[in-house]
Formats: sequence, C-alpha cells, structure tokens
Amino acid sequence: MKILITGSQGFIGKNIEIFLKQKNYQILKFDRNDKIKKLYGNILKSDLILHFAGENRPSNPKLFYKNNTELTDQICKFLIKKKLKTKIIFTSTSKINNKSLYAITKKQSEQVLIKYSKITNAKVSILRFPNVFGKWSKPNYNSVVATFAYNISRGKKIKIFNKNEKINLLYIDDAMNQIYRLIKTRRNILYPKITKVSTIKVSNIAKKLINFQSQISEIYISNIRKPIDRNLYSTFISFMPEQKAFSNIKKKIDVRGNFVEFLKSKDYGQVSLFTINKNQERGGHYHNSKVEKFLIIKGYAKLIFKNIASNKYFFRKVTEKNLCIFHSIPGWVHTIKNVGNSEIVGIVWANEIFNEKKADTFYK
Repeated sequence: MKILITGSQGFIGKNIEIFLKQKNYQILKFDRNDKIKKLYGNILKSDLILHFAGENRPSNPKLFYKNNTELTDQICKFLIKKKLKTKIIFTSTSKINNKSLYAITKKQSEQVLIKYSKITNAKVSILRFPNVFGKWSKPNYNSVVATFAYNISRGKKIKIFNKNEKINLLYIDDAMNQIYRLIKTRRNILYPKITKVSTIKVSNIAKKLINFQSQISEIYISNIRKPIDRNLYSTFISFMPEQKAFSNIKKKIDVRGNFVEFLKSKDYGQVSLFTINKNQERGGHYHNSKVEKFLIIKGYAKLIFKNIASNKYFFRKVTEKNLCIFHSIPGWVHTIKNVGNSEIVGIVWANEIFNEKKADTFYK
C-alpha cells in the first residue's frame, strides 16, 4: 500500500511517517513548500491519503482558508475529476464548534470531505482530536505540554493564566494506533470515537514537569504509574537539552568492591549495582522486613543463607553462565562470596529506599 501524507513535516505527520515505515508501508509526502503539481502526482500514485496538513497559527489569517479549506477542496476536486475513490483520513479538532478561524476552516474542510464521500462513495474518516502531545511537537506554538517541557527543561519561566483550567490530552503513540486501526479497517467510519483521552489541569501539567526537572540529575524517579504520567515524562525527556541526558553518579568503594545506587523511588524501591573483588564477600546481614532481589551478571558466586531463629542454612553457587535471580529472605542472613577468578558484578533491587535511621539491616 502506498500512503500519501500531507503535512508530513508537521508534528503528527513526522510521527505517522516513522510509524508506518516501521510497518513497511510506502510513503509519499506533500508539505507546504511543495508545488501543487507534486500533490496531484502523488495522489495518482496513492492507495490512501492521510490528510494532516493544516494551519494552526499563521502570521496571516488568510492562510487558515488557504491551507485548511482550499487545500482540502483541491484534493477532493482532483480526485472527483480523475474518478478516484481514494480513502482519506483527516485530522480535525475536538473544538470544531469554536468561533476561531482555525475551527471554522476545519469544519469547512470536514464538509468538503463529506461531499467528496457522497459523490464518489469513497471512505472518509474524520478524527476530531483533542490536544495531542509527545515527541516532535512544537514548543511555543500550539502545544502547552511542548511549551512547558521545552522551557522548564531549560530553566525558563512559564506562564499559567488560569490555574483551574482543564484540557483534554491525547498522547501521540495512542493517536498513531488509532490512525493505524483506521488504515487497516475495511469499514467506513466517518467520525471514529477518540479513546485514551486524559483530562488534566494545566497547573498540574506544570507541577509534574517541574518535578521531573528537579530529579533529572538525581537517582530519584517520580511516580509514573499512570499512563498520563509516563507519557508526560517521556515527552519531557524528548525536549530536554541533549547534554542533560548525562549525569555523574556517586559510588562507594571499599576493599570488597564498588557499590552504586542507580535508581530510587518511594513507590518502587531502589535499584543498585555492586561489585565483589576476588576472595571478598558482601552481605553477612539479615532484614526483618526488607526484601532484595539479586542478579549476578558477571563472575562466580557462592550464596550462603542462614535462618537466625532455627540456625538452618543452605547454600548455592551461581555464575554468569547460568543467570539466576535470587531473593534475600526476611529473618535469614544472606552472604554473597566471590569464589571465582574474576570480579563479580551484580544488580540488586530492594522493595524500599535505604534509610540510615531505619536501615532494617542487622549484621550477624
């Protein structure tokens, strides 16, 4: 299938192009700097048109009509003239009944597409999207999430005009999946239901992004259990200056080896990396409640467990060649001893962040 994307240099256009190329579709493109002749040539080659070109915030109000209503009209008239029934998927707006020129010209475009569908019996789908956010959106243009993420990640001030204002958000990946379902379906769905929309206060978006910024160079991570929080975090990272993708980390070195705290979360606990030098050991302690999960990714270790109440004990040997996750057990002393000829490297997760005042760690 050959798919024509109008507005392929726009936010949604860029994302859908990459999305469809991953699925081995052939992509044709048309953008505002291209001549109309190229558009017509690509229409003739296309099996489906993703009409995402449009004007959001032009310097000249007349461009609303030119790049929304008139462009849509040109596409439909050419298809009718050539007696084609090419399927069209069009991105409109959930604010279709607003009195802005943007909404007015989007509504006019919808009417042109519906007329085309009736004349040719072609399939047309109109996606009335809310605010879409994610990577490659334009800051200081038409996306409040992009604007906030871009400025906050650079230490710039942001403005919130109404702290109680709520907006509907749709993550770009969720939008792509909904578009893809329309590409695949044989049914004619004029106004598909838009799913996975989140409603959130603008002030809360700012708070979450500011929190991400405060922790970007730390090992602490925020609560991102909800999809909206994970998606906002991913979007924030995509706008972060590239040099901030790197941060130094502290390590504790002693005769046993290195110990590095990697991630800490009040909700998810703590992840750390450790090494054990040859003939050295770590552990030798027990916890009353804390639980840890270990993975030895390099080296040869002997594990020794002893129940402090019954004195029952057992041991096991693990190596990098036979990867094995093992737990510490509350009330059991656990020791990891290096019995190989090289350094041990391991990863450990704990179900709580280490607190020196309440360590729950007792050496035996």
